[in-house]
Amino acid sequence: MEGARPRQRLGTGPVTGPLERPSQGAPENRKASHRQDVEYRKPQRVVLRSARRAHSSILAAEMQLLVAAQRDERHRALAAIDAGLRSQHASQTAAVIARYAGRRAALAQIAEPTTRAAAAHRLAAEETAELASLALEHAAEKRRTKNSVLSSLIPSHRAARRALRQHQRRQRMATAVRLQGLQPQPKPKTQHAPLLSKRHTRPWRRPSGRA
Repeated sequence: MEGARPRQRLGTGPVTGPLERPSQGAPENRKASHRQDVEYRKPQRVVLRSARRAHSSILAAEMQLLVAAQRDERHRALAAIDAGLRSQHASQTAAVIARYAGRRAALAQIAEPTTRAAAAHRLAAEETAELASLALEHAAEKRRTKNSVLSSLIPSHRAARRALRQHQRRQRMATAVRLQGLQPQPKPKTQHAPLLSKRHTRPWRRPSGRA
């Protein structure tokens, strides 16, 4: 009909498509942008990860050194106790043996062989019992001395390890704050011109009609 406005074909109007929005783009462009961002931040992440691992290794080595030093201190204290008590026990044993050796020499004055043999047997039993009692006393003294030394060392060692753990905890927190400020920031994105859909790039066709 003459004077009628021609109808616009579906899909040919200037409708804004999803690809024309500034926040949208072709999937290939989005993937490339994400890959560039990852490659931009990767070296810094590797450096920060290495720094965290190095700091943790240093703190662990510090604790290991403290534990090893405390273990060495305990071993040296126990070794000193062993050496001192061993020397004391040796001198006491030598005194007992010397005393019974004198008494054994006095048995030579007994003329009766049977009486002398019985006296020697009784003397040997007494010497053995006294040496055994001396050994038991030595072991008990050694145990008491070691327990006394350890009871004084262990609490101080625990306190030292506790103090070191608290100090290392503060160091970890301070290091985490410093490294947090060095986190890599996303690479500034370049604004690309929006891509148009193929159906929007085709020229409009005016509907054919009678003039």
